[in-house]
Amino acid sequence: MNLKGKKKGVLLLVLLLVLLVCGGVYTAYRLHPESFVGKNDVITRGEFAADLAKELKLDTGSAVKDPPTFSDIDGHWAEKYIEALVNAGIIDPADYPDGFKPDEPITRAEIIKMLVRAKGQDNEAKNTQGHSGYDDQSDIPDDDKGYVIVGKEDGIIGGTDDGKLHPNDPVTKGEADDMTGKADPKPATPTPSSPASDTPTPSKPDQPTPTPSEPEKPTPTPTPGGSDSGDSGGSYYYPDAQAEF
Repeated sequence: MNLKGKKKGVLLLVLLLVLLVCGGVYTAYRLHPESFVGKNDVITRGEFAADLAKELKLDTGSAVKDPPTFSDIDGHWAEKYIEALVNAGIIDPADYPDGFKPDEPITRAEIIKMLVRAKGQDNEAKNTQGHSGYDDQSDIPDDDKGYVIVGKEDGIIGGTDDGKLHPNDPVTKGEADDMTGKADPKPATPTPSSPASDTPTPSKPDQPTPTPSEPEKPTPTPTPGGSDSGDSGGSYYYPDAQAEF
């Protein structure tokens, strides 16, 4: 093979390797696009759902439903993660009456709500009232105000430069990761049920039989013959005195 032929062979080999690498990257992106989101990129609902479900180590293998909870997630790459969060009570279908819209940016208020629920404080947030401490309190959806207050108390969110929360603004991947880290939601640990034991429960050992106390001895029947016994037909016996004077 001449030099020109060798160069062609090398170029073909390089091209083949590039195609393999690109194909692998494309496949990985199709399966896990959330892994390719940059820190400064706006994160979508589907991407955040995938990140949170993984953080909580939720069971996604059997999470997919037929029909799905939201019609617009059917066949979506994040469907199993979204359904797992629904099953865990972290996503409430009532919050999305028009569909989940997994490819749209998630808002700051939505993330706060999901993280508070992931910490098991859903009921607390629903029963919490008051002012959030942010100047744009009126922009916070009424159903989300309790979650914002609890989230602030827990340190999930804090003060801002302008004193506003901007609850309905999109969030970057970096900010979402920061909020999740501050929330520090713990993976759910199911309590294992105690397996039924085939070994019968041993009965209590027999209590020792108490030794019966010795019955009192009957008083001997008196016999006549003592002093001053009177006549033989008397019914009482007076024994001789034992003391000496």
